[in-house]
Amino acid sequence: MRLHPIARLSLLYPWTGIQVARGTPVDSRSTGGRFRRIFSTMEKQPTLSAVLEKIARLEQIAADLYEHFANIFSNDVALNALFSRMKREEMNHKSQVLLQKRLSNNDLFEHLPQPVDLTAIDQTIDMLREQLSIETLHPKDALEFAIMFESQGIESAYRGVLSLQNVALAKLAKALSAGDDAHVKRLKEMRQKYE
Repeated sequence: MRLHPIARLSLLYPWTGIQVARGTPVDSRSTGGRFRRIFSTMEKQPTLSAVLEKIARLEQIAADLYEHFANIFSNDVALNALFSRMKREEMNHKSQVLLQKRLSNNDLFEHLPQPVDLTAIDQTIDMLREQLSIETLHPKDALEFAIMFESQGIESAYRGVLSLQNVALAKLAKALSAGDDAHVKRLKEMRQKYE
């Protein structure tokens, strides 16, 4: 006998409120209608894959921005080196996120356990894209923008949600946050040279 997906989930995630014995199929009659309510709520929530994909997209746009800044400051060896290094690190972050996405695709419960609004990531991506159209920029302005982006906490907030999903995602979130902290430290050190 094949278990309904919700029955399998109830075994793994008892907070759904559906009490099911192993091997018992679930339908809306046996759960008093809770099946439909939980299932329709879960459909509205983004999946783990969708959140990871958005975070990977954000890492890619950040890498594009740092490459753009490196090109703008191609005559400034120190700034060029800083932004080139940050571009490589953001691409590494993207690779780590996509690897975790591939590893997480086998999760039975791909919806996150709490509602997540991806609007903030979309707005941040749009903000970074706007910066890509700037042709000239003062070094201090570029550094200030990068510090603001790296320390704003958008990525950290979504990583916090992911760290609730499983241990591997918690480790990934911690590593990526440490990378952002290192970025902020380097950016602030460089900014001092332009004050």
